[in-house]
Parts: sequence; C-alpha cells; structure tokens
Amino acid sequence: MKTYKANFTGRLKGAIGVFYPISTYTKGEDEAAARLFLYERFEHISCAILDESETTLYQACVDAGIATDSHESDLYIPDTAETRWLCKAFGRDGALLSAFTSNIDGKRWLDLPFCYAPFWEAVENRSKARNATTG
Repeated sequence: MKTYKANFTGRLKGAIGVFYPISTYTKGEDEAAARLFLYERFEHISCAILDESETTLYQACVDAGIATDSHESDLYIPDTAETRWLCKAFGRDGALLSAFTSNIDGKRWLDLPFCYAPFWEAVENRSKARNATTG
C-alpha cells in the first residue's frame, strides 16, 4: 500500500456550495486506487495531482496545522473527521489506534502507538552517535 499527497479541486462529500482547493493524503496499491479512495470523503474531484509520498503521519498532521502531543513514541492527535481520514490514509485505522478523553482539556484524542516520528529520529541519532564512538 502506497501513500500519496493529493492536490485537487472539489468539496467534502455531501457538502453544498462551491468547490475549493484541497490538499490531503490518500492511499492505494497504485495511483488509480488512491484516486478512488479520495471519493470516500470528497466529491466533484477535478484537476487531481497525486505524488507518491514518504511523509510520516506525524509530519502530515504538522503540515495540516493539526495539534499534536506525544508520550515516548506514541502520537496523540485530536479525534476529528479530518484526523480519522489521515489515519485511514496512512493505514492507521481500526485496531491500530484508540481514542481517549483528555484529563487536561476534556476533549477526545486519538492515541497512535509508535507514530511520533521525532522520537524515532532521536533513537536513530543516538544509535549513530554510539556506533561512531565505538567504531
């Protein structure tokens, strides 16, 4: 399954009104399947440009301006239709995420185990530094 960055003109499924530019992520075995996946959430899609993406779920949230928090390697994001769409586009739906109510703000958040990319970047950097000093 590949992840694609999609830019197109359209609107949310069931919305009434004008079309507008949309930038989001989608998934599929190939580009054609990724285009079809977009129709689960959007309609009247035109001028779609899909680029294969190596972006992480964390970076996609940051790029979209979505609030994030973390504990160790777990990523926490608000539980909204947009964030659930991103989770699905990155293959992190179903049993791979859980929801909880925050004790701090009383809102629903999603817990995505092992998805906080800066944690893994720090682990990799520590490993490289350790190997450099012992090598």
